[in-house]
Amino acid sequence: MYSDVNADLLAGLEKPSYGQLVVWACEDHPEAVVEGVRAARPARGSRRPRGHRLAAPDVQITLRMSTAERDQLDELAAQVQPEDGKPVTRTEVAISALKQALLHPVDEQS
Repeated sequence: MYSDVNADLLAGLEKPSYGQLVVWACEDHPEAVVEGVRAARPARGSRRPRGHRLAAPDVQITLRMSTAERDQLDELAAQVQPEDGKPVTRTEVAISALKQALLHPVDEQS
C-alpha cells in the first residue's frame, strides 16, 4: 500500500501530506472507511498468526494533522463496533482511509 500511495497519489506536482490524504478520504468516504476498518479486524474466535518479518528497510508514516482532523479520525473509529470489544486505533482508520484514497484518487475526491 505504501508504494501504491506514493506512486498513485503523491506523484503529481502538488503533493498532499499523508495526513491530508487520510482526512480527505475520511471526509469523502466515511462509510467506506468505517467498513474497511470493520473488514480488517479479526472476527471473534479467529486466529491470526503473528508472522515472521524478514529484515527490510522500513519507513514509518507519520500523520501530521490538526486537533480537529484527529478528532474526525476518532469519531470514525467510534462508529466501528468491533466484535472483540477492543477500541479501534487511529492507525486502523488511517489504513482504511489510505485504501479508499487509492480507490478514489484526489481529483475524484474534490
